[in-house]
Amino acid sequence: MAALIKFSPQETERLFRLLEVIIVRFQLIGAGRTGRLESACARLARSIFKGDVTTASSAFKELKEVYPSDSEFQQAFTSKREASNQKALYLLRALESEERRLKKGVMAKENEPGTLTVEHILPRKAGDEWSAVTKKDPTIVEECALRLGNMCLLTKVNRELGRKPFSDKKPVYAKSDIILTSMLAQNSDWARPNIEQRQAHMAKIAVSVWRFQ
Repeated sequence: MAALIKFSPQETERLFRLLEVIIVRFQLIGAGRTGRLESACARLARSIFKGDVTTASSAFKELKEVYPSDSEFQQAFTSKREASNQKALYLLRALESEERRLKKGVMAKENEPGTLTVEHILPRKAGDEWSAVTKKDPTIVEECALRLGNMCLLTKVNRELGRKPFSDKKPVYAKSDIILTSMLAQNSDWARPNIEQRQAHMAKIAVSVWRFQ
């Protein structure tokens, strides 16, 4: 509220972007304490209202204590598990947008928000179709099903994939217009190393997606 009163529209927009980046880096991915973030933001609000902070860049300096470094953020992202489909959808959409920008340029067309759903490649309740994987790695479902590297975006028409084995899902992924989803078809199977490798790739992209400049 202080920024809406004191900042120009452009600086207010940049401040909102800064807050979004910090919420993702510090809280959503880093699991930082909410109280610490609230205290830092309260101090910033006072500084803005008093006129000591007049730009988003100066606000960034005030919030450095709750802004994890690129290396800290990337490391935390590599092991992130997310039970909320809504949060996972937000993260995956942002990662896909950056991947499209890197591969197709700034004019890359984005997918419509309402057409995408989150797919767990290794199902959260894997059945007999995944027995070859679960027998080799008995804890993989518990430890990896909610990893971001095990999630992808699909259109609603592909919801019926459900618990099917990777061999059945792979042709659908290959035809997808979603880059991060289509890349899944490069894998011959789907096990813990594949999940970890994919999430490490996501973590590298995430550093540039959620960065305040």
